[in-house]
Amino acid sequence: MFDTPGQALHQLRASLRGGLRGCSWRGALAGSTLPFTLNYLGPGAMAGEFDLLFEGAAHRGRPALRPDAMLVAAPFSACPPGWLRFNPFLQASVPVAATVAEQISAVGSKPHRRRLHAAERDPAWRFETSREVDACHRFLHELHRPYVTARFGTHALTLDEPTLLEHFLREGLVLSVHHGDQLVAGALLFLGPGGLKYERNGFQLDAIDVPHLLAERTAALELGVFRAAQQLGARTIELGYCRAFLDDGLFTHKRRLGAVFSRAAGTTAYALWVRPSLRARFFAAVPLVAGPPECLEAHLGFSPDATGDSAQEHARLRNVAMPSVRRVVAWAEGAPAQVHAFCRSLEKELSGRPVQLHLS
Repeated sequence: MFDTPGQALHQLRASLRGGLRGCSWRGALAGSTLPFTLNYLGPGAMAGEFDLLFEGAAHRGRPALRPDAMLVAAPFSACPPGWLRFNPFLQASVPVAATVAEQISAVGSKPHRRRLHAAERDPAWRFETSREVDACHRFLHELHRPYVTARFGTHALTLDEPTLLEHFLREGLVLSVHHGDQLVAGALLFLGPGGLKYERNGFQLDAIDVPHLLAERTAALELGVFRAAQQLGARTIELGYCRAFLDDGLFTHKRRLGAVFSRAAGTTAYALWVRPSLRARFFAAVPLVAGPPECLEAHLGFSPDATGDSAQEHARLRNVAMPSVRRVVAWAEGAPAQVHAFCRSLEKELSGRPVQLHLS
């Protein structure tokens, strides 16, 4: 799966012919104080998507002669030998079950199933769908824009309203969620061939700093999406993109909803190389999903120096065990007893799924 940087020259020449330019990012590896240098060669707009590889700020400069890792955009169909094929974005799709009850049963989180069942039983929840432009305007300006700005900042507000409204007039609808007389949440949905696309959501700001209230309203909104998919005869609910990192919050939530993952169409594929002595530490800090779409594989690591609490580790192993992942590659270092305990935890979650173990 990996080799020395000997294939780098071929990779570099092919990428330069594709019009790409390179840089180096230097900082501390995620979850540590360990110095880490990444050589990046790809679209400039994508470089910021890999900030989660670093702990805190990273500094940009010229490509390093001896980097710890290399990430190179792949303008060719096959990944060069000795490199790991990696796409930083995955498409998440939830198959629509025969009934809403079956849809809830397919959710992989017991607490979230309880919230969905509670919303289903509570008559105070009311769901409305509309194809009216006024409903779309209200959703965007009362729910979506304030929520995204308050939660993630103005930089996260990707809203080309004229284009969005044009799309809405063709195949969109607004799902509004009320609790009693109060509008508390909503979503913008688009009905395409066989699938209902869950495009955007929004919540009233009184829940933004109240985690249990936001979780309750999220469950109610998702229940409304399940019902809309049933009523419209959709075969799938398209949840959009998420980053292909096993610790990513969106990835975890979509996995819990029962999503099936595939490579996101139209996104850039990369080839990844990591220095051999750093692989266990790197994949312990940044576990990811890689490989070709027909055979996704999870890469994760174990290192005694890696940080992370037990809840995070449990969520990571549950993400590894999802059906979309056909194979697991584990990179480990440390005392034999520590590595053995790590492998035992992994095998328990995977229930017999093959694991390829590499010791550093």
